[in-house]
Amino acid sequence: MPTTLKDLRREIDTVKRADDCFAQIARAEIEIAKKKAQAEAKIATIKKNLDEQTAELVQGLEKNQKALSSFVGRNPALFQKPRKRKTPWGRYGLQKASRVEIYDPEAALEYSIKHVLGCTKTVLDLPAARKLVKDGTHIAGCELAEGDIAHYTVAKALLDEAKEEA
Repeated sequence: MPTTLKDLRREIDTVKRADDCFAQIARAEIEIAKKKAQAEAKIATIKKNLDEQTAELVQGLEKNQKALSSFVGRNPALFQKPRKRKTPWGRYGLQKASRVEIYDPEAALEYSIKHVLGCTKTVLDLPAARKLVKDGTHIAGCELAEGDIAHYTVAKALLDEAKEEA
């Protein structure tokens, strides 16, 4: 993946030194990719083992959750006062719940901006602003900055190979 450098490394004054520096960068990134791949493989194995070890417990949990939910739903009178039954294991019962559904986000945003309700900022459409400025339109607070940047890309094949070796 390309990485932009801000420091143009003025101490490098020959192509040979630049090549050597880039070789060090590539070796470091390849080693990091390899170690990350090894860690991901270990994590995948741990997750697989965890899933296998807990599969029976998860099935029992889901069965009991459905059964308890069904009982509470069929017997709301048992959960009026108090709304929850306390046990040595915790509590279960009924709980008030509500949520706001936004079915027209544009209208909600317009209302929020108009009435200053919960809308703390409006987001600039950056890609559109960039295109307009590049095409010559003046937008306050925006300017076109052109010039060269230094960057590098380590060969994907080398990174992929390191991951496969992990």
